[in-house]
Amino acid sequence: MSKAAIAAGLARALTMNSFRADFVEIAARSSLESTPMPLEDVPEVVAPTVDLARYDALLEARP
Repeated sequence: MSKAAIAAGLARALTMNSFRADFVEIAARSSLESTPMPLEDVPEVVAPTVDLARYDALLEARP
């Protein structure tokens, strides 16, 4: 992807207060099209918080 497309994606993400890499990529790809797709109505993807307790238990069990 060109630097101009990435810059356009970042600029659009800043105006929408979204700093997720996937949103920047969609906005950057959209800037390459003659009619950019509207991103204002795209729902936010919420990922669950990772529980690290099981990994902590593994680290504590190490000799």
